[in-house]
Amino acid sequence: MALNTVYVTFSGYSTSVAHVAKTTDLGTTWTDISGNLLGVPVNAIAVDDLDTQNIYVGTDVGVWATTDGGTSWAPFEVGFPNTVVADLEIQRTARKLIAGTHGRGAWEIDITAGPSTGADLAVQKPINLMFDAPAPNPVSRDTVFRFAAKSASEVTLTVYDVNGRLVNEVVRVPHGDGIVRMTQWVADDVPSGVYFAVLKAGNDQISRKIVVAK
Repeated sequence: MALNTVYVTFSGYSTSVAHVAKTTDLGTTWTDISGNLLGVPVNAIAVDDLDTQNIYVGTDVGVWATTDGGTSWAPFEVGFPNTVVADLEIQRTARKLIAGTHGRGAWEIDITAGPSTGADLAVQKPINLMFDAPAPNPVSRDTVFRFAAKSASEVTLTVYDVNGRLVNEVVRVPHGDGIVRMTQWVADDVPSGVYFAVLKAGNDQISRKIVVAK
């Protein structure tokens, strides 16, 4: 990493402000490299010295990674829990990423080949899934999910809170047929806050943020 380069992370539940920023001139100017990160707190960052395009961040919903310097991000799910990650560190000699979590202990995974070893970063643009933004959003009582999945794998549409706890299983079918469908999620039994709807089929996944405001 260049001597004049610094990265910072920010908390907060918003997609309108930076969650990860980078400067290459010791702070005179900053660039937002949040890309398509979810609007959740980012608590820690680790940059790979061997390839600074490979960056890992610890968020309130697990570890996310980028292989293009922050243009696009994806969940780094294999080997890590979907929970609050408070600290990240790369053990350079052993080539391992170590994550300190809130309530789930410390975790590590081999990153010899970079982020693509632990998670398929192509999931950000899966060709077999379609998942529109929920409407309405914010939600006072209910919202509608419009989605489609073309997959031989099981298809699930689930809702999680910011700590990664399952709130509702909205849809579960043996496989996807490619037909566009709409389904309603009723938020009567959940408190106000931020939630994530996750459409998944096999290795493909798309998530959407939902704000419940009552």
